[in-house]
Amino acid sequence: MSAAVACDWAIERAAAHARLDEEDRRIAAALTAAGLDRHAAATTPRQVAEHLIMAYVARGDTAEDLAHGGLGGGDRESWAQIGGWAACGDTCRKRYDCWHILVTCVNGRDLAAPAVLGLRALYDDLYRRMHEGRQLPLFAEVTS
Repeated sequence: MSAAVACDWAIERAAAHARLDEEDRRIAAALTAAGLDRHAAATTPRQVAEHLIMAYVARGDTAEDLAHGGLGGGDRESWAQIGGWAACGDTCRKRYDCWHILVTCVNGRDLAAPAVLGLRALYDDLYRRMHEGRQLPLFAEVTS
């Protein structure tokens, strides 16, 4: 790789990192304004589910984006996923569609049966809390 190409690549990479940092700051500000903390410990299945989707709601993703994105995640303490299979006991397995969030582990404790929450209702509640008190513009500003 020539020096000029390497320099261009480094500049592009730095710009991409700057955009990601700015996006992360914007999401953190939106969550803080709504009184939400994505780094707080989740102690209920609902909190685990909220933690799974809150940054995406703040970023502006729609419920449809989340439903069809195959999202799942957690840490060593908690786990949640959108849709999929879940054990309902030793012999039973049940499949949930993409409009459900399954929480299988909370605060380091595996649940005997998954807690199942509706994605749309949880999304709408988080969206409302994040945008509460904000006046939406009546008319879009037109620029030409």
